[in-house]
Amino acid sequence: MRLMSSKPLPWTWQQSGWPNLTFSYETVAADLSAAHRMKGIIEGKAAAIGLTKERQVSLDAMVDEVQATAAIEGERLPMDAVRSSVMRRLGLDSDGPVQRDVDGLVAVLNDATEGYEIQLDDDRLCRWQSALFPGGTSGLSRIAVGRYRVHEDPMQIVSGRPGKEVVRFQAPPSGQVPQEMRHFLVWFENTRPAKSTVAGQSVIDGLARAAIAHLWFESIHPFEDGNGRLGRAIVDMAVAQHLKQPIRMYSLSRQLLSSRAA
Repeated sequence: MRLMSSKPLPWTWQQSGWPNLTFSYETVAADLSAAHRMKGIIEGKAAAIGLTKERQVSLDAMVDEVQATAAIEGERLPMDAVRSSVMRRLGLDSDGPVQRDVDGLVAVLNDATEGYEIQLDDDRLCRWQSALFPGGTSGLSRIAVGRYRVHEDPMQIVSGRPGKEVVRFQAPPSGQVPQEMRHFLVWFENTRPAKSTVAGQSVIDGLARAAIAHLWFESIHPFEDGNGRLGRAIVDMAVAQHLKQPIRMYSLSRQLLSSRAA
């Protein structure tokens, strides 16, 4: 985000050193240790009462994640449609309602976590984005689906009342997106735990890597719409790669929603 000042600072992607995002282990060591400790406590308690393999846990966790990631975008999805879609995705019988956009979001989150070992590439990301907008529209507006944005207008995140809008962030021009995404996807593949040592990359803490991936992807903002939901799916995928198993009891979206309401 650019700060207000007499001399505006450059956006993230205009900083010197971009796109080589780094962080100080010393600065975040205490927070990372606390996060890993809490993860261990949650997993230990779940294992002690036999929850780790319960289908009901997977069902409830996925339903909550779908509802939360949509709510961040200001959408309230019908609970019955979400639950029905998740049940079908888990192979459970359901005669609940079918809603295409809900099915698409569930499919994306499921693919990101269950398919965490499969390489993330342009084609997969574009299929994810297409699944979010099965009718090719966002609201009443037609948008480009299944491909990166190509429009000449700046991709901006804006807030404020009409006439008093404030540009909170501006992403790289559309012409730069393919190259920016190549850098990101190569980094994401080469730094995943199973490959980092093979690729000659230093091993990055799994949670820190997920945070970097989120910031990097959102800074590029490669699609006309759906970037927030896709960015959170990438975080879920990164955490699953770190855990070496699909996520069952963690939800970035729910935490973001809770933090926003606080």
